[in-house]
Amino acid sequence: MGEIALVIGSEARTADNKLYGYVKSIVVDRRSRAVTHLVIEPNGCEGLARLVSLDNRVDAQERVIQLHYTETEFKQLTAAEKLLAETSGGETDLVPMLLPAEDEERRGDHVHATDGEIGQLRALCIDPGTRRVTHVRALLRGPHLWRNKEVSIPSGSISGFSTGIHLNISRQQVQALSPGDTDRSSG
Repeated sequence: MGEIALVIGSEARTADNKLYGYVKSIVVDRRSRAVTHLVIEPNGCEGLARLVSLDNRVDAQERVIQLHYTETEFKQLTAAEKLLAETSGGETDLVPMLLPAEDEERRGDHVHATDGEIGQLRALCIDPGTRRVTHVRALLRGPHLWRNKEVSIPSGSISGFSTGIHLNISRQQVQALSPGDTDRSSG
């Protein structure tokens, strides 16, 4: 089986189809570079996001993230924003307070080459067996170098996930990457 693209902003729904939401962010373990959780926020319910373990109760095989939780079970999961407010007064990111060895990646997080910022995060691609990040999809932006080109950056070119995505390659090397398998329909 090939890699799975976890597109930030993609649709998520419960097993009983009573609750629809979207992937607000993705939690990555710093050491193993494996995705451990998704932060799912119900549509029209800002501030009610839940921390969902990326396990056998989550099917991320298609464009839609299918949760094998009912609406009631979903609502009983850890409330992401409430935990943040209770533990940090809203001044720090959720994940370092909840899971010290992990980072939370959000759509639009900045991607940095060795010689400066190159664009924004769109998705993380993972190996379905290990959940390790295989690629990062980034939307490249620059005043004269790129015009909204989306590229797939191999995990070997990633030096870290803290405060955005940091690469161990230059802007020129990123620009030379192929567009890869991109999902143009997921906004």
